[in-house]
Amino acid sequence: MSDDNGNCENDMRDHRDDSRDGTINEKTRIPLGIAVATITAFMGGAIWLNNSLNKIDARLALIEGGTRDRFSGADMRIWVMQLRLDNPTLKIPEPSHN
Repeated sequence: MSDDNGNCENDMRDHRDDSRDGTINEKTRIPLGIAVATITAFMGGAIWLNNSLNKIDARLALIEGGTRDRFSGADMRIWVMQLRLDNPTLKIPEPSHN
């Protein structure tokens, strides 16, 4: 209770929990339902984020696969031959595949 000066030291001592072992018991300040709801919300958010990132990765793989090998070695040789015919004064090296 508070003393005549308005101090609440005794009140604070009565409500203090000196057991700091991390267990949830009747002296825990957070109700168990709120703790479970919070943990469930975090887990749901993590699952949603993981699914979203997996979808982005799959779409990116499709985009990268679609842009690969657009200009093949045969296309390059045809282009070099046409360039040589159109520009006989240019010295154009043989195409190489790296």
